[in-house]
Amino acid sequence: RARWPLIGVQIGASFLERNPPPTQDFSVAMVVEMPFFNGPLTTRAKSMRDTAYIELETMVIQLRTLLLSARAEYLAAMQRQKAQLNGVLPAAQEAADLSAEAYRSGGLDLTGTLAAEQALFDAKLAAVRATADQGRARSILEHAAGRNL
Repeated sequence: RARWPLIGVQIGASFLERNPPPTQDFSVAMVVEMPFFNGPLTTRAKSMRDTAYIELETMVIQLRTLLLSARAEYLAAMQRQKAQLNGVLPAAQEAADLSAEAYRSGGLDLTGTLAAEQALFDAKLAAVRATADQGRARSILEHAAGRNL
């Protein structure tokens, strides 16, 4: 805006009572402001524009970084959930079944069987927590992406 000439119109009126007849003076003027000496203002406007562009680029980079971070967290949570459901939980279930069978056959005492059952319930709880973490990470990723996945 500081680089373009400004054109305006000024209108004025003056009502004075003079002796003997009252006079009414009107004036109309056209004003043109040329920006010949607005160098500092123009330089400041350009630097403010450049600063705004840099801030915009920084914000875009930060948003991309947050989106990539949310995606990485979602993938990690998904892998943890798969590991819990496909690896840890079946192994704990098998250990609990074997300990129960060993207890029935007399090869294991009650504390060993209860410890195996406790490990099974801990594995089930960890699987539920991993599923919840995966769902939470998915919702964060969907929020960061701005759409349903």
